[in-house]
Amino acid sequence: MASYWIGDYAKSREYCTRLLDGGKVPEGERARIAAKLEFAQGKSAPAAPAAPPPPPPPPRERTPPSDILRDARTLGVLGS
Repeated sequence: MASYWIGDYAKSREYCTRLLDGGKVPEGERARIAAKLEFAQGKSAPAAPAAPPPPPPPPRERTPPSDILRDARTLGVLGS
C-alpha cells in the first residue's frame, strides 16, 4: 500500500481492513494483505516525543575570596 510507505498508517490500516472485510479479495491474496495490516498496526502508534533534558542545576553560590582567606587564617592554615 502506498499509504504505508508515505507514513499514513491509519489509512493503510483502513484500506487493508476494507479489503479483507469486503469479501472480494482472492483467498491467495488475503495472507499478504493481512500481513500488511499487521505492519500498519505495529506502526500506528506515533512515537512519543523525547523527553526534554532536565534543567541545569541552579548555580552554586560562590564564596568570595576574602571569606576563603579569612577562614584559612582562622583555621591557622595561613599566617596573618
